Amino acid sequence: MQNRGSKLNDPQPRVIFVNKRKDVLRYVNINAFMSQIFSPREQPNLDLKKLRWLAPLSGLLASIDNAVVYFITVKLMHLTLLVPGKGGDLIPLQLFHIVIACVAAGIGAGILLTFLMQRTEHPLRPFILLSCITLGLSFYTLIAFQMDITTRGVLALMHCIAAAWIIGVCVFFMKKRNTLPYGQSE
Repeated sequence: MQNRGSKLNDPQPRVIFVNKRKDVLRYVNINAFMSQIFSPREQPNLDLKKLRWLAPLSGLLASIDNAVVYFITVKLMHLTLLVPGKGGDLIPLQLFHIVIACVAAGIGAGILLTFLMQRTEHPLRPFILLSCITLGLSFYTLIAFQMDITTRGVLALMHCIAAAWIIGVCVFFMKKRNTLPYGQSE
């Protein structure tokens, strides 16, 4: 018959620690204690200093690609992209609108990633999820405002290009690189 109250029959190895006063005994699970010492909580391999220049850089890269789409649409296809302006009037889309929007989105993504790095253990998954939700919500403006179908299609393409550049650059370059050859560990 097994005695359930006895500490001698405990299947987990334990050790007794005595404090400096030598009057208090404490049982500690030695497996849990050693696992906390030798395998600490996984910290994400992210570099916060890189984020200062990565966020605007990702916005600039997105604006360069969107400028290419803009020039193909406006100069080669001879289409005018009319977007809503002040008072609901339709105004032609200018290149500086594209650059400002892309850089602002990159900086916003950098602020979001900084916040997630400080608050969560693994910030990249929530960052990608929230960025994709934001991209989905940005398509609402294409539906809500009165624009022709070609403008909506070009702007949807520009939204997807900007999201791909901003999310891709932030996620790819925020991970620290392992410089050891393949198969070797530290």
